[in-house]
Amino acid sequence: MIAARSQIVRAAESIPANIAEGYGRGIISGDGARFLTVARASAAELESHLRVAQASERLDWARAQALILQTREVRYLVHRLLVSVRLRLSH
Repeated sequence: MIAARSQIVRAAESIPANIAEGYGRGIISGDGARFLTVARASAAELESHLRVAQASERLDWARAQALILQTREVRYLVHRLLVSVRLRLSH
């Protein structure tokens, strides 16, 4: 579980870190959008790690489901921000 926990933590930490990096580089830019894309991918990776931990019974089913739902919500919000940034970039 230690390796899986480490992967879960790294993926979870990567999401806000990449959002912050994008803002630091100017969120309404191609570079900022790239970091939002990475943040969205990190959320997908986190969900995958949570599903594997759940399937292998290393994470309680109910806890995994709650974390997966939260992760999906974060991924959706990052996606919507990314769509908004891309729309602004295209104008």
